[in-house]
Amino acid sequence: MLMNFSKLSVLVVEDLVPMQQLLGNIIKTLGVGKIYTALDGKNGYAQYASKQPDIIITDWHMPGVNGLELIERIRKDPNSPRRNIPIIMISGLNASARITKARDIGVSEYLVKPFNAQDLAKRISHIVNQPRDFVITPDFTGPDRRRVECKDFKGKTNRIKEPKIIIKADKYLQQKVGRGQINPNLITRSETVIEETTVNFAPIAQGFLTEFKKAINAAEKSETPCEKIKEDITFSIMQLKANASTFKHDLIGELSNTTLKFLESTTEIDKLILEILNAQHSTLSHLAKIDTKSDSGKIGEALKTELEEAYKRYNKAKYLRKKNTYMVEIEKTEAV
Repeated sequence: MLMNFSKLSVLVVEDLVPMQQLLGNIIKTLGVGKIYTALDGKNGYAQYASKQPDIIITDWHMPGVNGLELIERIRKDPNSPRRNIPIIMISGLNASARITKARDIGVSEYLVKPFNAQDLAKRISHIVNQPRDFVITPDFTGPDRRRVECKDFKGKTNRIKEPKIIIKADKYLQQKVGRGQINPNLITRSETVIEETTVNFAPIAQGFLTEFKKAINAAEKSETPCEKIKEDITFSIMQLKANASTFKHDLIGELSNTTLKFLESTTEIDKLILEILNAQHSTLSHLAKIDTKSDSGKIGEALKTELEEAYKRYNKAKYLRKKNTYMVEIEKTEAV
């Protein structure tokens, strides 16, 4: 049986207009009847409260009220008209800790940029076909974080043993759109929408690179870069990675992704890292000014290899510093 989305309404909350338009075109092609939009979490909440859509798709990182803050208000505000509304969060962050944080704030589904139409259709299909109980406690409000019951499960679980309130999963969306599959032909057409999207990415990239440079400069001026500075660096490069890959500027996306993975794995921002990040900023700024929709052949491979080697050299140097510090401490202890 095929689902029919003609009576479905979706709110898209995304601050980058080309991405907002792309998401809107994808779900419109999937057959969604009504699409509402907002550029930030504040206006997103207002649209949610007034239009009362069936599903919300929201970005994580936005100016003003971000996606996490929007979801938290929807889930916890006593005046929220439908606290259990299904919410899909879309982000370029794919580290497990980030996904866990989103789940703990109450998202229904998490989708990593860059994504394809099949990925988005799969998340919507889960929401319709497999609705979950809604849990309300002093510490958590959102869909049951454990999707299925497991009688033989004996390990640790994040599920709250004594929830204050459990709202049983409702069949509202199934009654509205049916239950089954999304028409494969519509998914194929939606993939074509992504492939045929033409966007002048240079000014978009420059905006993210400006934020990237500001965050690097802030770290350089700080004797002990705080977590907020690291977050600013991480989010700016994440935005560049996610949107470059979505709009088919693959080399920028791949280089940014290499940096993002490194930043997510390190706990500190020191002078050597800042030197590498400054070099990365210069490289990406140059690439943003030229056509990088192709893989750039040998030059692209050389850039990726050099960047990966730079991070490997940093990790090796960091290991040796720690080892030397440890040996010095041992020698001091033995001397005493």
